[in-house]
Amino acid sequence: MSQAAIAHRGAAAPEMPRLRRKLWWIAAASAVVLGVTVSLLVAFKLDHRYGPIQQGNFGGQYSSRNFVASSNGFSYSLAPTPGVTGELIASLDNLGSHSVKVNSIETDSVVTRIQWSTYRVASNVEGANTPWQSFPATVPAHGRIRLLITIHHPDYCQNEPANSSARYYSGIHTVHWESLLHHHTTQIDDGIGDRSVGIC
Repeated sequence: MSQAAIAHRGAAAPEMPRLRRKLWWIAAASAVVLGVTVSLLVAFKLDHRYGPIQQGNFGGQYSSRNFVASSNGFSYSLAPTPGVTGELIASLDNLGSHSVKVNSIETDSVVTRIQWSTYRVASNVEGANTPWQSFPATVPAHGRIRLLITIHHPDYCQNEPANSSARYYSGIHTVHWESLLHHHTTQIDDGIGDRSVGIC
């Protein structure tokens, strides 16, 4: 064998291990990318099974204390005493197949506090009298929690005309909750508003 042939074989020999290493790294990187892609696709699919959340099927006075019934019997108002507060009860439903975490429900110039409690079936539609707690709250899959909403007379009452919708509790709340991948902000109507509760 010529010296040139021997030199050529000696030069080519180290190239094969390098090529194999390069192919191994390419295969490993491809497997990682594929694994991450599949994981993300599964996570996005699962994320759609969280929520949505929405108003439950009951709402109204939690206690008649500090409320005055109207003459028609279908509505009521906060007593005119300055600084008085009233308590309403409502519910929040999770329609998804996984539990969700509700971080908070926003308050406003009318609503001073919102608390939650576990919903347990009882003879009354509002469920068993479970303890009220501060947020965050976990709402079970296809489950429900109760909401205790404390309201008061807003400062703007004296400037609102008699027929203004601002003189009534709106029942609209902004809820902050989490699914597997996202933070959500959802606006719900608790079903108590529509001029049924006077606040001024």
